[in-house]
Amino acid sequence: MIQTIGKHTVDLDYFPGWTRKSVNFSIDDGNWEMDEKFLAIVRPAGIRGTFNLCGVWLGDHSAEEYRAFYEGNEISNHVKYHPYAFDDSATYHISDDPFDEETSDPGFLYRTDESGVYHCCGARGWRLVADSKEFLRWRVIADAEAYLRLAEEARREIRAVFGPESAGGFVWPYGRQNNAVLIAGLKAAGYYGLRKSSQDGDEKGFNLPVSRMGWNCTTAHDSLLKHAALYEAFPDDGHLKYFCAGIHSIDYERSGRWDDLRAFADRFGRRPDEYYSAPIGDVFAQEDAIRAARVTESGIENPTDKTLWLLLDGGRTTVAPRASLTF
Repeated sequence: MIQTIGKHTVDLDYFPGWTRKSVNFSIDDGNWEMDEKFLAIVRPAGIRGTFNLCGVWLGDHSAEEYRAFYEGNEISNHVKYHPYAFDDSATYHISDDPFDEETSDPGFLYRTDESGVYHCCGARGWRLVADSKEFLRWRVIADAEAYLRLAEEARREIRAVFGPESAGGFVWPYGRQNNAVLIAGLKAAGYYGLRKSSQDGDEKGFNLPVSRMGWNCTTAHDSLLKHAALYEAFPDDGHLKYFCAGIHSIDYERSGRWDDLRAFADRFGRRPDEYYSAPIGDVFAQEDAIRAARVTESGIENPTDKTLWLLLDGGRTTVAPRASLTF
């Protein structure tokens, strides 16, 4: 965003390092074993991002171990129990019978010990085939009130481990749910963004999300290198760019694509003058700082807690947090 102010030309659209391109990741669920493999590849390359945890699953290690394990990365909220939400367009039939994985009717919901939370057959394909034997896969689903309660409980559990600055972002289990009350409640809860859990590829020119209340990853494990090549070649058009890899660390294990992740890390890692790698919240906060800057004929004022990286009359300069640059 180049501005001409009096005799001066100002270009504020830069991440730290005077680059327009950011690179990060958004990884769901908190699978310790697979996240460890993932971090062993991206961490030496200096690539950082966001891990989305479900709160209740933070029981196998101490708080100190969790903080050390995910150090340098952001932790977002992925909801306690990883539930579906009631769909505004659906009708549900609730059974009062005891729940049994093998004999319960998949056409009904069955109560759990949590108010408003039920056993359900997975909404994506009711039947799976394993070892040539058909079986049902049961998951959990929650009404809007219970879902919001579980989201808040997960946020408290995450913050008890990672501190009060964690869980600022939200990621939908199973992708964005069709529940207007729930979406409004999550927005009101103060999350900086709600991720939909899908991928955009290069459809939007790698721009930062227009709406943070429904943004996507750029790519997943099976298209990572294709989209990475497109991103690397994408020309400087004067706007900030965004590349977010997802969605589960175990995807690389199941598909045998760890080498793709290594190639990605080699391509974008250790190049801070070309690619800004930071957690998602930090990338969005840097964009906010740029938009909040005040440029007048007398100078540039930075009212935020982020450093501004800019070109002034073609030369590189910075404006420190809550400071001004006088022309």
